Amino acid sequence: MTTSEEVIPLLRFRAGAVPCAVAAREVRGLRGAPFDRPSLSQLLGTFPAADGAADSWVLRLAHEQALAEIVVQGPIEITDVNAGDVLRRPPALVLPHDHLIFGFARCAQELVILLDIPTLVELAA
Repeated sequence: MTTSEEVIPLLRFRAGAVPCAVAAREVRGLRGAPFDRPSLSQLLGTFPAADGAADSWVLRLAHEQALAEIVVQGPIEITDVNAGDVLRRPPALVLPHDHLIFGFARCAQELVILLDIPTLVELAA
């Protein structure tokens, strides 16, 4: 890695079994039960975690003046990635809530979905 390459801290978690991440700088908090917020797996249209709420957390995100909370599954960890390692979502890849996923990154031997925080805050608010 060169010193001029930007390093981005990501907060990694899961939406059911799907590995996901957001820019750590936009995370405002993390708490346990009660889980009275929408789950990320619902927003992504994926299956919820098989073991229920055993390893679930409420993630609080901010964008400009808006705040939102969503339920995610652990483990929760911070990983640094190089900006050059972020792969943009191909425009031809059509997904539900199309703007929610802006790209992908390889972290700890798996491909992680990078979520767009403004879109996530808008959907979860």
